[in-house]
Amino acid sequence: HAKWEVNKYTVTFDANGGILTETSKDVTFGESYGDLPTPTYEGYKFVGWFDQPEGGTQYTKNTIVSITEAQPLYANWIPDSGVVYTVYHWQQNLDGNKEDYDSNNYTLINTQALTGTTNEEVTPDVEQYEGFTSPSTKTVKIKNDGSTTVNYYYTRNSYTLTVDKSTGIKTVT
Repeated sequence: HAKWEVNKYTVTFDANGGILTETSKDVTFGESYGDLPTPTYEGYKFVGWFDQPEGGTQYTKNTIVSITEAQPLYANWIPDSGVVYTVYHWQQNLDGNKEDYDSNNYTLINTQALTGTTNEEVTPDVEQYEGFTSPSTKTVKIKNDGSTTVNYYYTRNSYTLTVDKSTGIKTVT
């Protein structure tokens, strides 16, 4: 009598921007895929394994193998909503050059650690400090690795005081 052997196929895993240690697995026709690796990607949440880099059909450990040749599966991701970005508020020093944005001319007075979603555009608020002019707001896109920073430089207000010889002032030197 004839002896039949079930076909096995290799599934390759494409982390699609993420990091993955297990890059392939053999599966058996008619059985479930079994445990699938879990990749990581800073600033993103893993959605699952799909037959397309974006969208397509999802494959889980319970999916029954029906392929008849090697198959790639792609990690699908959604942006993480808890990515930190940092806002620095600097005030111009009394003798600081307002055009040179560095620690010789400005003093850091406040740091804010805020959170947002990877690739989202944000416009952090500027502060109001007495004796300083607030800068215009800046819009930035949040990087997935938490390295996004915004620097706001507040220029010191200066005033010209003119004194003349009236209202009780006898001499001006």
